[in-house]
Amino acid sequence: MSSQNEYSLHLSMGTSPDLGHTMAKHHFLDANIIIGSTLYWDRHYELTTKYMHLEDIGRHTSERVYDECRGVYGGFRRTIISYLAHLFRNLPSSPNAFTLDTTINAITEKYLRTLDSHRQSNLIRSFMRSNMEDIRQCMLRSEEERDQYRRKITDTIKEALF
Repeated sequence: MSSQNEYSLHLSMGTSPDLGHTMAKHHFLDANIIIGSTLYWDRHYELTTKYMHLEDIGRHTSERVYDECRGVYGGFRRTIISYLAHLFRNLPSSPNAFTLDTTINAITEKYLRTLDSHRQSNLIRSFMRSNMEDIRQCMLRSEEERDQYRRKITDTIKEALF
């Protein structure tokens, strides 16, 4: 993360860059903080999780922020589920375990070229970096186990809403 982006994130969180000193005892949580602290593949996860674990800070948000989070999570879910469906459809029926990473990367890159949004591409790349081992294992299993993995990801995003 660039130092300017990190500084902006700290300001929105009401903390100093070392997370050691809070600037106020009551903070308003915007959507970036909430999303960043609930989805482990988000690029702000580590920093926002540290912030959310700070004690003696009151936190509040608004219905507008909640609605924004719901919209973002819904978009994440649609994008990731669409990607996983594409990956499962385009994977050979008996993938070679020795070339599986190359196959997954080729399918992923082809899919990314179809996306209109740079944000969606970044989401898929971040998701892949964080979940490559699970995806690799999933690809070597049955179709039923692949569906279970897809449901697990969907449930993770749904849980973040509540």
